[in-house]
Amino acid sequence: MKKIILGLILFTLITSEVSAQGSAVDLGLSVKWASCNVGANSPEQYGSYFSWGEINTKSKYTINNSLTIGKQLDDIKANPLYDAAAVNCGSAWRLPTKKEFEELKERCKWQWTTQGGKKGYKITGPNGNSIFLPAAGYRSDVSLYEIKDARGRYWTSTPDENYNNSSYAMFFSNNEYHTYKRLRSDGFSVRPVVATNYDIKAIKWTIETEKLNKNEFNIILKADIKDGWYLFAQDNPNGGVLSLHFDFSDNNGIELIGDVVEEEEPIAKYNKALNVNEHYFAKQAVFTQKVKATSNYTNMTVKVKGNVIKDQCIPFSQTLDTKIDNRFKIQGFTIDELIELSLPILLICAIIIHMIYELLFKRAPKKLNINEVRQARANAGLYSMSYMEADTLLNKISAIYNSWTQYVDEDGRDMCIITKHSQAKKTRLLLKEIAAALPDNSNVIREYNELREHYMSSTKRTYNGSTPYIVISAIIGVVFSIIADEFFMLAFVAVSILFYFMASMTPTYMNNRRVLNGNNRSAGFMSGIIAGIFGTLATAKTVTTITKWSDGSTTRDTDNSQVWGSLIFTIIMLFIITMFMYFVALINYLRNYILHI
Repeated sequence: MKKIILGLILFTLITSEVSAQGSAVDLGLSVKWASCNVGANSPEQYGSYFSWGEINTKSKYTINNSLTIGKQLDDIKANPLYDAAAVNCGSAWRLPTKKEFEELKERCKWQWTTQGGKKGYKITGPNGNSIFLPAAGYRSDVSLYEIKDARGRYWTSTPDENYNNSSYAMFFSNNEYHTYKRLRSDGFSVRPVVATNYDIKAIKWTIETEKLNKNEFNIILKADIKDGWYLFAQDNPNGGVLSLHFDFSDNNGIELIGDVVEEEEPIAKYNKALNVNEHYFAKQAVFTQKVKATSNYTNMTVKVKGNVIKDQCIPFSQTLDTKIDNRFKIQGFTIDELIELSLPILLICAIIIHMIYELLFKRAPKKLNINEVRQARANAGLYSMSYMEADTLLNKISAIYNSWTQYVDEDGRDMCIITKHSQAKKTRLLLKEIAAALPDNSNVIREYNELREHYMSSTKRTYNGSTPYIVISAIIGVVFSIIADEFFMLAFVAVSILFYFMASMTPTYMNNRRVLNGNNRSAGFMSGIIAGIFGTLATAKTVTTITKWSDGSTTRDTDNSQVWGSLIFTIIMLFIITMFMYFVALINYLRNYILHI
């Protein structure tokens, strides 16, 4: 914390020996460059010398008094503890990075010259503006070197990634200029840069995959470029920093076939400042990389690096993601996807089959006829049923009646009816038992048939859903199918309606229980929602404003916004309700066929 506070103090107070000088020069690059060095009053002055990562000048530059030798640091740009440009020139300024010096080298024209009696390079940017870097030499120990040799050394903010005693600098002489690694203890010049505020969202990338044959694919990369901006091509003559690069190296499961192909020829334009033809794209560019899939499925990433330019050059870096899917497919679906899609379909089919079984096949045994029963007993070689056997069956029938729900009707009579699934199940099992016994006793047959009638009337299923719900869903399905020119929606709604209708078939004994409990709401909830939605539409008003003018004339202004708003709301809500039908049908199925509540 003390170091940070000290750095901030130095950031604002240290101005005695070095100071922020000059102005920001726009060379048409990703940053603007200062017109002179830190500590200089004009472009040709040498200015001050700093060890890397130090914010003060000193009388002696040695390894022993270096503050950053052996210290592992990331890029120090704009860090008030280490950036001499940021501390001495103000918070807007900072040290340039290695990449920005390389951009200066690759993008600009370097001319060895003499200015104000000092040798150095006049550096001209793509837009014709220029700066002067004096060959200021460097300091080591107490001496100043290379002034006679006219060489310049300027620190970057970028440390050596492998060695904590060195960092990157820009070196130049009258016949060469390049970035290199140098011991941090030496005193080099500092030329500040200031970041620009240009819109770097000038380009939008999309990626698609096109299958060519069994194992080969095209990776199609499309760049949509804002008007007035340009994207440099892959083979830009200025090379290096400016050229567009596609990196596929981080992918497993693919092999590259050839190089990235530009679908259209880039624009070639002569740059007078650099004396070269530059290649770039405007508005849109499409690139294709052919690949071979070595695995059935892989997630693939493509790293795109390049530069866009308008008033200045802006570097960008972006990662695009796509998939290479070489799995066996049926109608565009893999086996796994088909299984996932088929599970809900199979579930719906199983539920519908179960409901059909309950509606058509799970019924009470047929009505008994004494002559038919006697004939069946004779065919089976059985004697007539004894009185004891008949009394046993009659007692069971009486016990079943007693197990039903007891209540008093409006006339004060004691009654009993089936109101529970367990009562209905026991009654059906008893009917099957009696029918299997082939009773030829007239009293048993009479009681059996009477019990059977009670059971049939109690378990008869009737539709207890919302009819408006079905009508609205059918209309919505037809309308949206016509709008989309696609009948999938109609099929979806048709199956939904069938599912909902069958699931809403409720046994009479469940309705009886609801009546006795006083909660027979049937389908009122859903119908109430639909009625409320249409009520909203019905209450919407058209507002007409009549204005009388001084000349006696009148005008009418009609405002239908309430009606249109309510209509849109109604359509959206009805569509949501239609999509909700499967869920409602599933709830009804569980209530009426599984839980019996």
